[in-house]
Amino acid sequence: MAKDSQGRTQKNQVWEWTLVGLLLIAAGLFALLGPELEDSALTTVLGLASILAGSIFAAAYVRAMIRDRKGRSSLTKVVVPVVLGLLLLIKPAETIKYLLVVAGLFFIVNALFTTIAALVMRAYSKGFFWSLFVIALLLFTSGLLAILAPTSLGIPVETVIGAGLILNGLLYLMKAASDLAGQMKGKKESSARSEVDESPQ
Repeated sequence: MAKDSQGRTQKNQVWEWTLVGLLLIAAGLFALLGPELEDSALTTVLGLASILAGSIFAAAYVRAMIRDRKGRSSLTKVVVPVVLGLLLLIKPAETIKYLLVVAGLFFIVNALFTTIAALVMRAYSKGFFWSLFVIALLLFTSGLLAILAPTSLGIPVETVIGAGLILNGLLYLMKAASDLAGQMKGKKESSARSEVDESPQ
């Protein structure tokens, strides 16, 4: 029974990472191909995407609380996207002033954590290591550009924000893929052990 519950939890996590990844990529593409950052359409899309991402994290947090009475998903992942999304919807002009700095710091922090994850993954898969490392490097660059006035370098703000969102989305999709690969490997190992146990002695 515990194994079934754990299996359902892992499947839910894969779907959650996938949904967040696709959501961030869609918002990033809209930022790249859509209107300017000051446009109400873009701030609305970014606000809604942020709230939806926070809602997905909230579902994971509540499920973790119900299951073992302690949240494995950081509450920060729930609160920050929802608050940012609400601010973008309610006061877009004021929020945009600080959005670039916040986004830049977010991208840089994500890049540092991704680098650590890449180093951990290096022992298991060189392919995942290089993929994560390249994304981390691009994220770090996006964060620096967001903070250091991208317009002065001739790079549109929307390009920086859109690229950062897409890179973050790719990270979540890779997380879903690695979790799914881990589940498949676990099932194969479990099946192999069962066959050995059931074989005649």
